[in-house]
Amino acid sequence: MNKINTDVNYRTMAGNARLVMLGESSHNPAIYKFEAIKALKELKKVGFTYFAMEMLPRSMQDKVEFYQRTGSGFNFIQQYFDEYWARGYLVPQAYGELVKAAREVGLKIIALDLTLEEMDAIDASCGFDYAEAKKCFDSHTVRNLVWAQNINAILNQLNQNRVVVYMHRWHAVRAAGYQEGLDTLVKVGAYQQSGL
Repeated sequence: MNKINTDVNYRTMAGNARLVMLGESSHNPAIYKFEAIKALKELKKVGFTYFAMEMLPRSMQDKVEFYQRTGSGFNFIQQYFDEYWARGYLVPQAYGELVKAAREVGLKIIALDLTLEEMDAIDASCGFDYAEAKKCFDSHTVRNLVWAQNINAILNQLNQNRVVVYMHRWHAVRAAGYQEGLDTLVKVGAYQQSGL
C-alpha cells in the first residue's frame, strides 16, 4: 500500500461510545503513534476526556500529572520511553509526541501499565503452562485486568467521561484462550458494577 489513508473519520467511528481502543499491530512502527495523534484530535472534539496508555506504568502517574498540570517535567516521560520503548526508529519519540498531543488537546493522561518488575514477579510465579491451564494469571492477563478496573473506575466516576486507550492490539482483544481482552473485561466489569 503506497497511499496514506486520509479518509478515516474517528468521530463517526466512535459514535456515542464512551470507550475507544486504539490497538497498534506492533510496537515498532512510529506511524501508528502519529495516526493515533490524528485520532486524539478528532475524538477530543466529540467529548472524549481521558487518554490512557499502555506504554506508561502507573508508578509514573505523578510525573504524568505534574507534566499535564505545569507543562514541565516531560523529560522524565521521554526518558522512560527512551529507556524502555526503543523498539524501532523514532518509536520512543513518537510515544512522546502522543503524550504531548494528548496534553495539548486537553485529554487527562492515564498511565495504565504495571512496572517491568511487577510483570517479572507475576510471570515468575505463574509459568506459561500454569497460565494456559488457567491455574493462575500471567502478566498479560493481570495487566488487562488492572487496566479494565482503572478504565471502569474512570467511566463510572462521571457519565460524561469518555476514554481513548492506546495499546498493542493483543490487549484490546483475546490474545489466547486464557488471555481475555479489554473488550470483554471492561464490559464484564461494567456489568458486575451495575449490580445486575
